[in-house]
Amino acid sequence: MITHRFAFIFVTIMINLLLTSCGGEADGSGSSANKTPQASATPVPAVLAEDLNEPDDNTQPENHESSAFYFSYDDSASTASKELTFTALQEGRVPPASWGRPYEYLNSEKFTHFNADSYLPFDVSFGIYAAQALEIPLREEIDDALYALGVNISGPNMTQEERPNVVLTLLVDVSGSMEAPYAIETYGDHRTLLDVVKVGLMTLLDHLKEGDVLNLVTFSTGSDIPVQNWFYNPSDDTFTNAVAGLYTQASTNLNAGITKAYEAALQSYQSHKANRVIILTDAYANQGEVNPTIIAENTVINGREGIHFAGIGIGNGFNDRFLNQLTDIGKSVYAAMISPGDAERIFGAGFMNFIDSAVSDVKFRLSYPNNFTHFSSAAEEVSEDPEQVNSTNFSYNSSQFFLELFSTQNASDSDTFVLTITYKEAGETQTIEIEKTLAQLQAAGGELHIKSAAAATTLASLVNGELSCDVVLASSLYAATEVSEIFSNYRDAIDHYCALINKN
Repeated sequence: MITHRFAFIFVTIMINLLLTSCGGEADGSGSSANKTPQASATPVPAVLAEDLNEPDDNTQPENHESSAFYFSYDDSASTASKELTFTALQEGRVPPASWGRPYEYLNSEKFTHFNADSYLPFDVSFGIYAAQALEIPLREEIDDALYALGVNISGPNMTQEERPNVVLTLLVDVSGSMEAPYAIETYGDHRTLLDVVKVGLMTLLDHLKEGDVLNLVTFSTGSDIPVQNWFYNPSDDTFTNAVAGLYTQASTNLNAGITKAYEAALQSYQSHKANRVIILTDAYANQGEVNPTIIAENTVINGREGIHFAGIGIGNGFNDRFLNQLTDIGKSVYAAMISPGDAERIFGAGFMNFIDSAVSDVKFRLSYPNNFTHFSSAAEEVSEDPEQVNSTNFSYNSSQFFLELFSTQNASDSDTFVLTITYKEAGETQTIEIEKTLAQLQAAGGELHIKSAAAATTLASLVNGELSCDVVLASSLYAATEVSEIFSNYRDAIDHYCALINKN
């Protein structure tokens, strides 16, 4: 900051003058430390005050009252890494560090609201919890008081009857790798990854309605279109027979599949309907090279919403990083479909998440008092520059929980936090600004929800290596007695994880 630079220059000049008067020479160097500890999966940027004019001897630098940052909790709204982690723990395997993505753990849970306010089209719960010493496990100790800020935001709901019709192109991987078992232990008649896909596709039929259109595209070494431009008709077995007849073959050429899927989707495109491509794959290409350009080029068609690309990773070993990148480009969501139960959930109650966005180009900004330090974030992206944070599309029947940690030495009840939400609705940019004092945030009653979110992100931090089991098991958060079902599930998962680590 300018203040520090001025002090440094002044001291340097004085030392030189003193040494010069004694006939000596001076040689010095200096360094400055970042005020913000890096204790989160997402590095928190140092917050710098605006440029100030150099003060004279009688002038104090201006005191800025607040700082701010933009953030995103995953623009593809993925839940994959959490689902993969829990499956690994159930099977007695230590999940890899790449699965420790805290924002996906939070995305996977359905938090209830606390003292919510309605800011159409959103409902927002906004609270803060003053944590006790060692209550929330941290990678490094801090001397200041710790405050955990939680925000639960949910969009509007929409029923099957209310949703727009969809032109849905299902791109199914039928390569040889889809013959692998979906888990170490399987049950019933469903054994392979392709079996899981079939369960999902058959469940889908119960959630279609008159006017919906389906394409079924398969790919392995090449690609094929078993069903094209099929209008939903519960009496017509065309789609059911095609799904039953799917079988695995040859190698994986993802690019051939994506190219063929967009050929079918463009031929069936209807501007007044939601047009979507959903890929179901383990996402391991061993032939050809994937070119994402075709996905990006078709998200907007003739100035209107085009064809969005969603992804479903099959089994517990799919290439989730790659699928996340593709769906980010395609402006839609992706999820993990590990078991037949997941297939029924995703293509049942969760189907709406793939179909329609309630609002688009959503961005979040949080302003906080300068006497607080933004210590840690569970977000995927954090920056003072809005251009460095991707906007999101907020689906119907969906919600997100945000967890941000702050430290301070001198909190005041009148300290003010401001959450700003910008978004587009019907093509028009809208802004919501929610301003709360520290006293109001503490009175919101979100303690149990914030602790539950902290338990979720704690497991993620164990998996990604930021926290150790010794630190977590010794924390008072782990020993909490008044807990939610979400908290209990994560505490059990932490037990399993640490038992596996100690065993190995």
